[in-house]
Amino acid sequence: MLFFMKYRSKRKQRAIILVILLIIAGCKKDHPAAPPPPPPKSSEKTVTSFTFQSADNGAVLIADVNGNIGTDTITLFINQGTDISSLIPTIDHSGVSLSPASKVVQNFTGLVNYTVTAEDGSTKKYFVKVVLVRANQRMYIGSDDGNLYALNTNTGTLVWKYSTGSPIQSSPTVVNNTVYAGSNDKYLYAIDATTGILKWKYFTSSTIWYGSPVVSNGTVFISCANNYPDGYIQAVDTATGLLKWKSWVPSPTSPTIADGKVFVSSIEGRTSAFNELNGDTIWVKTLGITASNPAINNGKLYMEGSPGGNEIRCIDPGNGNIIWRNSRSTGPSGPTVDNETVYLSSSDAEQFVEAFDAITGEFKWKYQPIHGGDYNAVPRPPSCPVVLDGILYAGLHHGPFYAINAETGTLSWQFTAPIDGLFSNPTAANGVVYAGSSDKYIYALDAVTGALKWKFLTGAAVYSGPCVVDSEGEVFHAGSSGSTN
Repeated sequence: MLFFMKYRSKRKQRAIILVILLIIAGCKKDHPAAPPPPPPKSSEKTVTSFTFQSADNGAVLIADVNGNIGTDTITLFINQGTDISSLIPTIDHSGVSLSPASKVVQNFTGLVNYTVTAEDGSTKKYFVKVVLVRANQRMYIGSDDGNLYALNTNTGTLVWKYSTGSPIQSSPTVVNNTVYAGSNDKYLYAIDATTGILKWKYFTSSTIWYGSPVVSNGTVFISCANNYPDGYIQAVDTATGLLKWKSWVPSPTSPTIADGKVFVSSIEGRTSAFNELNGDTIWVKTLGITASNPAINNGKLYMEGSPGGNEIRCIDPGNGNIIWRNSRSTGPSGPTVDNETVYLSSSDAEQFVEAFDAITGEFKWKYQPIHGGDYNAVPRPPSCPVVLDGILYAGLHHGPFYAINAETGTLSWQFTAPIDGLFSNPTAANGVVYAGSSDKYIYALDAVTGALKWKFLTGAAVYSGPCVVDSEGEVFHAGSSGSTN
């Protein structure tokens, strides 16, 4: 009996424990565990990119400009002459907000502050600075439509144009804010470079074909000719437009000036040296028929010519005597001299660019493109090559425009116009190369990559070479853009 009572007591205890456990389990279901605490708010607050996109700033920019992002500064480099008072930036950032916001126009003529706010409410400031760098500003170039054009070199837009009524195939130059250009109407023009207003014009009595003006010591020199044997070299006062002197030269090339002498070659075969001040003849030599002006560099005169096979020749400018000659060359272009090397281009039955040692005349290299062109289509001399930062630029007959390594003669890049045409003498300045074309366009190409920056359509073929003025006032043309020709 006692055992039975103890057993019932234990059973009762176990039942009570089971009830308690069930109660505890039920309590757990009715009261779930508290959720974990939220993660801390992010303190990220960084500008990851800052860009002036050309799509938003097309009135002043032709390409995107990306910012260099530092710890708390952002720097952007933009060409001098660009209006930076109303630019629209595109900004990417971490954090929850940016003030001022992306895509909001700002005046960047001074520092602009941007504040990035993180999720945790902390902030970081950035100071944005636009640095204006040396760049090309204006280009002056003629066209067979009779107009002299002034273009904005950053955008390729028209600034002004002046009409002479006849083709302008002469390459202009700029001195003291005056543009000098010759026209087939037989006039030499002096035009205000800023406004396009005529200052004076001088009637030469002969057509100014490809003869380009050269300015020295207050005098502008111009070559002109009607039919052979007509032709003159004329010296005109830059202030008044009045003739100082002139001398007969049958079908003369453009003049080259150095050390008080004016050098002019002739299609008749003679090369002459005149006194710059009064036109007196210093020497005359029969050095060969040529259609291109001589180049002078380091006290030596370089020219190509024939007969006897086309040759490149080094001449003593003091007396006209030949120092060396190399008959390998068949290139009729004007020579360009750079880094003790003479370069010529040819557009005869075969087309190529050649390089010779300027000291010895030794042949260096020859580049001949696959595209042969059509010499008979436009019987004009090829464009004279120019050299900038180790790259030679030249256009041949009816083919691409070429950029060639000046040391090795290997192709760097080529640009093919939409319509096959003949390129004018190019001009290279501040990372851009410019050339006109017989397809009526003026082209601006990136000097390193050959990428098209812009093109401008004129009313006719463009055989005139560009003249470019940069933000420092330096003037570049085919005779001075990184070389001497």
